[in-house]
Amino acid sequence: WADVAILAVPWTAHMSIAKEAGSALDEAKIIKAAAGGDAAGLGSLADDISSRSPGSELAPLARAWAGILGEDYPPAIGLLDAPRRYRPNDPAILHLAGIAGLGSEDYYEAKTRLTRAAALWPAHEIIESDLAEAYARDHDLDGARKVLEAWAASFDPNDPPGAAEAWSVGNPPPTVRIEAIDMLEGQPTTVAKSLAAKAGALKLAGAGWRVRIPVLMTLIEVQLDLSEMGSPREKQQWLDTTRETLRDIDALVPAEERSAHPWIYDRIEALIRVREGRTEEAGQIRESIMKASSIPGYDPGVEAEIDAAIALKKADKTAHIAACRRAIEARGALEDLARLAQADTIVRDWKGAEEEFDAMDLRLARWSAARRRDALLARPLRSAMIPVIYYIGGLARVYQGDALGGHERFGTFLAYYRNPDPVYNLIHSDARDRGAKPAW
Repeated sequence: WADVAILAVPWTAHMSIAKEAGSALDEAKIIKAAAGGDAAGLGSLADDISSRSPGSELAPLARAWAGILGEDYPPAIGLLDAPRRYRPNDPAILHLAGIAGLGSEDYYEAKTRLTRAAALWPAHEIIESDLAEAYARDHDLDGARKVLEAWAASFDPNDPPGAAEAWSVGNPPPTVRIEAIDMLEGQPTTVAKSLAAKAGALKLAGAGWRVRIPVLMTLIEVQLDLSEMGSPREKQQWLDTTRETLRDIDALVPAEERSAHPWIYDRIEALIRVREGRTEEAGQIRESIMKASSIPGYDPGVEAEIDAAIALKKADKTAHIAACRRAIEARGALEDLARLAQADTIVRDWKGAEEEFDAMDLRLARWSAARRRDALLARPLRSAMIPVIYYIGGLARVYQGDALGGHERFGTFLAYYRNPDPVYNLIHSDARDRGAKPAW
């Protein structure tokens, strides 16, 4: 529940604590229970407060929190009416109301409350991210872009995030997060150029490594993807730029950071060597990575991801699929499911591709405060694969005899890819030639 509970941590600095000692104590208990993800405790608190103080706004607040923790969002909208009336300028309560709207797919409610919360609590990364997400899910990517542009314009690279220790690839600063929109629209070349420019500007500005690394790591992942697209000459050019970015990362990362998370950086080296055809060396790096498995936070999925890349380079389809499955077992990320779905299309296992699509669509279709990592705009690399997931889903339906179902999924793909980079022309044309139209 970390994604939900983290919201409660900074509340103490912003909620208007009631004057009565009893109310202040109740509020503190609500914050503590919410931060601990204790939905049952919040329900008990609500009952207790109601019995002692009928009409108190704190009882529905506790019930709303309990509902959000349990992903029961619609009732939370109404429950938060009383707390909002009592505290109309409390950004924390407005944020909760926005979350309830997002989870209920009531995007008007979400945008209204989150816009107000963002105005009262400027540059809070979770509020800003949730507001952009509300626009994106309402099929208004221009609106989402404006939210992220305004946040990025006020961003100071020297300021740490408000709800986390530091910026990271998983929690990128707004200057990186805004690139998720172009990635969602199928424009990785534009994103690579933009990120390279931002990396250079941060270096000239003397920004710290913690804010520069998310830019460079996102850039190198985009470059790695591009190194497998286009003509042989274009692939080599992107591979060369990937090497340059890796040198920048190696020069920037402090020794203590590399020692604490070696798999993050060694993974990139291994994947580059796979692209270069040096699969044996990549395998040796993978063996070295495994030695870090006892370090806290270790990602076991990295081993399987490298194995999958090596097998794909060697055209060993069976080993590739097996490694993709191990990655899913190790960490279950959407990226891992997408790789397996792509692998199934290679061997024309359309039933398998359908199963993976269903699992991914279930996670993507409805926003959840407990699964912010699955949000449409969580980070550029995640956004890049979302339209392709729907293209794969369309193929799976068509080749199982359901052309209508395939067109529906192709329609989602085309709604995102209205003007994609030329590297996506083949699949973009394929979806259109099958008679699909953009879904919105």
